[in-house]
Amino acid sequence: MNPRWRQVLLMVAYFLVLMLVARIIDLLIWHLQGLTPNQEVDPRLVLGVRQLKALLDTRGVGYAGCVEKHELAELVYSSGQVVNSEVAVLETSENEVKARIAAPASHFTGGAHFYEEVEDTKDSVWLVQVAPEGAEPPLDDYSWRLVCAHLAPFAIRTGVFDCKLDRRLCTGKGWHEPLLLLALPRGTRAKDKVLMQIFKSTKPQSIIAWVRQQLSDRVERLQNVSEATQWVESASKSESDSQVRLLLFTKLSSPPLFLAALSVKFAGRVRFGLLQVKNKEDEDVVKSSLGIKSRTTYLLSTPQGSYIYGSGREEHLDFKTMHNFLRAVQPEANDALLVSLALCQLLAVLRAATKRSLLGCLLTILAHNLALLAAWLAILTLSRVPFVASPFTEAFSCVSRWMALSKPGLWLRADQNLLARYPKVLLCTLLLFLLAVRQCFLEEPSEGGGYGWRFLSQLLPSPTITLTRYAKDLC
Repeated sequence: MNPRWRQVLLMVAYFLVLMLVARIIDLLIWHLQGLTPNQEVDPRLVLGVRQLKALLDTRGVGYAGCVEKHELAELVYSSGQVVNSEVAVLETSENEVKARIAAPASHFTGGAHFYEEVEDTKDSVWLVQVAPEGAEPPLDDYSWRLVCAHLAPFAIRTGVFDCKLDRRLCTGKGWHEPLLLLALPRGTRAKDKVLMQIFKSTKPQSIIAWVRQQLSDRVERLQNVSEATQWVESASKSESDSQVRLLLFTKLSSPPLFLAALSVKFAGRVRFGLLQVKNKEDEDVVKSSLGIKSRTTYLLSTPQGSYIYGSGREEHLDFKTMHNFLRAVQPEANDALLVSLALCQLLAVLRAATKRSLLGCLLTILAHNLALLAAWLAILTLSRVPFVASPFTEAFSCVSRWMALSKPGLWLRADQNLLARYPKVLLCTLLLFLLAVRQCFLEEPSEGGGYGWRFLSQLLPSPTITLTRYAKDLC
């Protein structure tokens, strides 16, 4: 068999092995807990107060003033359904929060560093403590780390800027007293200008609520069901690849922070909307008009059709999981580059596993990466041609959306999210598979020590020829 076709078949076999490993993990979870990972859990009956608060923190829903368990459970239920696999990762999330609280705060090294990270980065949100010269930051160290730990899961970056590092910057900005600075893109277009908001409270909960409010303003508010229906249907009628829309039907008056933060990351690619379902009558109208079954629904609308987020396996309501989902549905060039790089490395490692010499393995990996580099240079060159770039981009977007929302795409992404929680299992599976490939397809030894040795011997001078030339020179 041709080695190239063998590589492709081995890669497909490796993905099938990963799917088998994921099924085994599902069976173990079902055996130990008695619940399937995608089985819905009633937060009012199953979860405790600590778990309810952890879920609300993960989703970015404020619960200030809620004391009773049924109030917390109602907030969780209003922000979306809860499945068993989401509850299973709560302990890991709590440990990550504790680790972030213990971590030291990050500081800017100067004005240039501030400009580079905050004002030149157009797709990130920054919360910065500004300390004027000779004064302390507005928050003490523990309170600041507490705020950072709550905002970090939503890709909100934090830092401390000391004005003594750049007095001219602070004077020009008018920062003469301790304050908090929130920097985020101004509009809904990609790479839009950065807008800076100022806040002077020193209470962590007030700061988190303020950040949540500022980001929630980026989500469009729809007034009634007819407006929501037109808003959703306009995505399916549009041929533009930027008309992907995500609409949240909920009882909440403002969106969860994870959804509002995603509106910054996907500015210009995905539009986010919210329709508040206030009563039973509104709920019945929404269900009959749009065909949804639950009061709280995340409805994704694309030119290829609609999809309800959360109906598939491992589709949790948190920033990281939905971020990966939307990257698959509406990818950009960097996402395609990362996927192609990962597949190229997998193909290279599978081919290198059949080589006998270390040099042969290294040359194989180098050849695959050079081929990938040449392919991407050709793609980037063609993308600068106007009549080629637009059709190519539209075709790429349509194919990626179709693959992401197809059954195999949903299975692969669910298995990826599951195996990402068990990196040691993933590493052991890869090593065992490479060992099996080496045992079955190891190349036969050839004369001259193999291709790698022949290649190296051609680069090095021959000792016999060198001595002969030296003797002739002496004569």
